[in-house]
Amino acid sequence: MQKQDYLWKGIVSKLFPDFMRLVHPEIEHVLDLDRECEFLDKELQQADQLTDGKYGQRIVDHLVKVYTKEGKDDYILLHIEVQGRYSANFSERMFQYYYLLKNKYKRSVAAYAIFTEASTKQRPNRFTSSFHGTEVSYKFNTYKISTASDHELTCSENPFAIIILAARANHSVKNIGKSELRDLHLKDLKIALIKKVMKLNPDNNKFIDILYFILNYISFEFSETSAIFDDELAVLTKNTKVMGVVEELVKYEKILSFKEGKSKGKVEGKKELQKKQVLDLLSKKKLNDEQIAEFIQVPIKLVKSLRNSVN
Repeated sequence: MQKQDYLWKGIVSKLFPDFMRLVHPEIEHVLDLDRECEFLDKELQQADQLTDGKYGQRIVDHLVKVYTKEGKDDYILLHIEVQGRYSANFSERMFQYYYLLKNKYKRSVAAYAIFTEASTKQRPNRFTSSFHGTEVSYKFNTYKISTASDHELTCSENPFAIIILAARANHSVKNIGKSELRDLHLKDLKIALIKKVMKLNPDNNKFIDILYFILNYISFEFSETSAIFDDELAVLTKNTKVMGVVEELVKYEKILSFKEGKSKGKVEGKKELQKKQVLDLLSKKKLNDEQIAEFIQVPIKLVKSLRNSVN
């Protein structure tokens, strides 16, 4: 899974209620988004084997079990696809998933296609097929980040609006010819987004999740731009409560990238590496257990046990 794929998959699952409220505000009248949901992504992967994997560049697919407001045991399934590049057969695949999921679970299924491409061209939200009096028509929900309103996203109190703004950053430089100018423009956007994140509570897990997404999703072509960004970030976070968190995320991401490159494909090595990463962050005493678990992507139980072992 490539870097942006990983970032999208993680942020949709971690900020799921905010994600749903942004792409479909009315859904909150039907679904209990404050109740814990269950991700059934492995089930969706099994269904994917039946679609031949021939329908274009997919970034993220999620299958989520969400409870309705009608009753304690009443739930539906949400099928979510985040698509990086449109494919002509995409609508057909959405229909195939619907049929497979409906047949297996015997539950209502609502589907969402989130298009992250720079193009503002509207994409079909329906699959139709007919032959000799037999017809099928399947419609699904769509959300295109390139056509979302700048004003609404900037003014929104929904934390996921910051994610959409960050994902759109690369779109904004496509017409800038000089690479140096593209980098500087992205740098300014990245700093502006971090300023928005700093208004959030740094003790909230959303803070570290959104900050992690921005720091890693928006990247620069030149090391000189990265150096300028680091200097501006240091000034921005100086003497604030978030300074320690920001410093550790920036520095530790560089360490992670290097070590993960050396440990690629070694499962046991990865587990040992994660333990070392947790112990390293524990020694810094700047992140709490929940933040460390979120950042390293390990169970909170592991962090607590390692903390006890060093105390």
